[in-house]
Amino acid sequence: MSILFQQVPQSSCDHKCRRLRLSWAMAHLYLDAVRTLSPLSENFADLTLPAWAQDLYTIYAMRFMIGVFETSRRTVFYCIASPLGLMFAGYLHAAAYINLNGVNGLEGWRWLFIIITAITLPVSILGFAIFPDVPNGKKPRMLSQEDFDFAAKRLQGLVAPTQVKVSWGLLKRILGRWHFWVFVFHWCMLDQNIQPSGTPMSLYLKVHPKIYSVTQINTIPTIPLAIYIVLALAFGVIADRTGKFWVLALIGTVPNLIGSLLLAVYDIGEGGRLFAFCITGTLGVLSPMTMSWVSLIMAGDAEERAVATVSMNAIGQGFTAWTQLLAFPATAAPHFRKGFINTSVTAFFQILSILTIYVLARRGAAKKARVTATSE
Repeated sequence: MSILFQQVPQSSCDHKCRRLRLSWAMAHLYLDAVRTLSPLSENFADLTLPAWAQDLYTIYAMRFMIGVFETSRRTVFYCIASPLGLMFAGYLHAAAYINLNGVNGLEGWRWLFIIITAITLPVSILGFAIFPDVPNGKKPRMLSQEDFDFAAKRLQGLVAPTQVKVSWGLLKRILGRWHFWVFVFHWCMLDQNIQPSGTPMSLYLKVHPKIYSVTQINTIPTIPLAIYIVLALAFGVIADRTGKFWVLALIGTVPNLIGSLLLAVYDIGEGGRLFAFCITGTLGVLSPMTMSWVSLIMAGDAEERAVATVSMNAIGQGFTAWTQLLAFPATAAPHFRKGFINTSVTAFFQILSILTIYVLARRGAAKKARVTATSE
């Protein structure tokens, strides 16, 4: 029930409490992104929210809402912001082209930039005003100094410092474990495999102007995004209840592999190719699933978790920055044969990485349990 209630737009809050609640909701998303989500749900907002409570029922209500954002679900809500924005952009592009093209002598695409600017500036100002700092930073306005010091003290050892001090000991500890290597490889494969439902799909539609109108070129690519969002919300709930991250990761990867193989074959009809493009969008769910998985597996070492997540994003994007130019050059549209063969191969390796993480994590958990039992 919590996850359903949380989807109600924040604007439904009454005017008096709107700012406070918006700040609180954004704090959850922002702090979770910065500190890669403590699996114990002991983030800064969790520890400081009770400071506002005036009675037991207020605490009940706060804990109900905090329960919405369990590890996987909080990651999901943060990660789906990007596809939601892309979906909105697709419909906005279509609306601007249809309704504003030629108005006051400006083309539709020029109006689109004006609208985007009008949206971006207020959001930037709002974010600057309501985002709290990280626990090691400045005290949020809604907390007293005493409450802030108490919450920061409770977080000691649970989250990585705002600025991790890189040392040989830290690097040796991180690089000496399998976590860094396997998760970085897994994320690199993910960044490769997520490409077909993005730019290649848009280019494919654009080279068929007799089949797809400008409106359809802008709106059809939102289908894989919608699939991603629905699956992410569902998988987030399932992951928190079952802990079967590896099963959900495989479910998200297999359709992507099938879609890439179908696109590599190519001669499957127009409907078949659209279907293949759309099902490659299931891979998007691996982004929040993997981040949550990282948080759980590396729960005992906040510094390792921080370095690993930053490395995953940096190395993965750096790897994709040049491989996409080779795999999906615009001149190869609409076939992209090399690109689809590439993503078929990398999807297979991603399945292997998922199984590897599962086996190694299970082995590590068993070893830890034996050590704990022996010490007792």
